[in-house]
Amino acid sequence: MTDIISFEVLFGVFGKVVEQLVLKFYLKKFILHRGKQIKKIAEAK
Repeated sequence: MTDIISFEVLFGVFGKVVEQLVLKFYLKKFILHRGKQIKKIAEAK
């Protein structure tokens, strides 16, 4: 399974800094957690 996420940040340079420092880390963590939960549910059935 492949997750594709597309997003744009606002606020110019400030937005790019936030993207690099926060959003990429958060989204990666979110996707990995989501994958683990889906796997757990699928294997329980």
